[in-house]
Amino acid sequence: MEQSTPSSNPCRIIHARKGPSQTAEGVAALRAAESMLPEDERICCDPYAICFINPARLTEVIVYSEDCFPGLRNTIVARVRYFDDTIRAAVRNGLEQLVIMGAGYGMIRERTGSMNSKDAYGSSRSIILILKRSKKRRFRKFLADSRIT
Repeated sequence: MEQSTPSSNPCRIIHARKGPSQTAEGVAALRAAESMLPEDERICCDPYAICFINPARLTEVIVYSEDCFPGLRNTIVARVRYFDDTIRAAVRNGLEQLVIMGAGYGMIRERTGSMNSKDAYGSSRSIILILKRSKKRRFRKFLADSRIT
């Protein structure tokens, strides 16, 4: 069996990254890519996701995920749709508070429009929470200029 080296294995995961979570960024990229599809073709829509990634790397992340983790994109977007639908239904049925552990760059409260800020909480690594707060200010302008609905 041949040993893989960093140059021979493009799917090798490097865990030495500092800063925000690579997983949170990758999942946001997959949600952003899905949101760019025509409305009648997409499974979920997260207009906020693009704000958390480097748009210039979007294609790279998509290709990497499909090459190294076949089916991951479909799994992520199906999971997002399931969570969004489940939370909307729970709110209609009286859900009063929601805590999401490991929320990453997910903006489920904003995506579903179903809970106010005092009723829904997301928990993640502190650096992700800091970045989420700083980028929220930019969302209104982005969404006003965006064609994603």
